[in-house]
Amino acid sequence: MASVALAGIVAASGALAAGPPMSVNWTDAGPDQDTCVKQASDAMRQNKFSANFEVIGNRTIYGERDDFTAAIRCIAEKGVAFVAVAGPNGKLTGTYAAAIRDAFAPANSPAKDSPVMNGPSSR
Repeated sequence: MASVALAGIVAASGALAAGPPMSVNWTDAGPDQDTCVKQASDAMRQNKFSANFEVIGNRTIYGERDDFTAAIRCIAEKGVAFVAVAGPNGKLTGTYAAAIRDAFAPANSPAKDSPVMNGPSSR
């Protein structure tokens, strides 16, 4: 009986550990927090992460595109913006995260050609 209960706990804990694929990266940002948030917001919208779009606490920019969720965390005083994308397809999470990062052009650097992700419109 104990082995059956233990097997159930192990199976349940494995299910809880599983989650959608996620890709993360970062880019230079700063030194101004407001500029970082504006650039991050623009990068998210350019890449169609505009459903449920929200800026939280002038630090985190959140958006959805179809079944994918993206967030950028601006930490301008440290000179960094952290990008994360999660969704059902690991290859696309990486592609979307890179496109958002590449669209994020710090104010003190030249604009980059960025691969804006076209495709199905968001919800």
